[in-house]
Amino acid sequence: MKELREKISGSLTGGAAPGTVLRRSLLLGGAATLSSFPYLHFLVFSASRTAGPGTDPWALLAGQSFLLLLICVLSAMVGLAFASRRGLPGLGKPETLREEWKGLALIGAVLGAVSFILFDQWFARVSPSAYPQSPAVLLSIPFKTSLTEEIILRLCMVTVAAGLFRRNWAGVLVIALLAPLLAFKSFRFLGLEQVSAALIAVQLLLSLLSNLVLGVVFVSRGLLSCLVVKFVFGLKYLAVAWLVL
Repeated sequence: MKELREKISGSLTGGAAPGTVLRRSLLLGGAATLSSFPYLHFLVFSASRTAGPGTDPWALLAGQSFLLLLICVLSAMVGLAFASRRGLPGLGKPETLREEWKGLALIGAVLGAVSFILFDQWFARVSPSAYPQSPAVLLSIPFKTSLTEEIILRLCMVTVAAGLFRRNWAGVLVIALLAPLLAFKSFRFLGLEQVSAALIAVQLLLSLLSNLVLGVVFVSRGLLSCLVVKFVFGLKYLAVAWLVL
């Protein structure tokens, strides 16, 4: 009976130790939620000012935080459980990160600079409310974008897509194409309808480029390396606040 349970457990987790997967998933999900809390607070209270009376922003914030925690924990569990089945590095190796962090940071800096020059500096002038100016929120954004987005998009979705299409490069490409479409619905809240079609096209192309690069980093080096790239990339929001707004 014990052997049968172990076989079932191993099948469900792709051979990874269930306890390890659960602990790491809870740690990643908790870190992602905590790092996202200042930005969620910014979004919820900004929306509540236009939602009218009867809206409890604190209840909405608590609900959104719990939902994000659940999504991140489940995403991490899926990614960590099945990465090895596709020959993916999963979290990646700390020693690889120690050796390559400078190059990874440079990749993030280049992506952030290109985004700032081609999109953010212009969009910030049209819709300044899309860029929070609170120091606490600004400082949390690089942590939030790296943890939350990379757990969901790379660790979970690229892993699943690679398994479905049986090619790691296909998983990277599918999610790189899908990610801009998933983000597009949130653009109206940020004021994207006020800008030109050319600027929208630039943003979609930049999103495609950054997701392709991050996907390649993930399938070759793992989540930890993606976090470095995305963290440095997220520093562009501080540049917008200091240089444009």
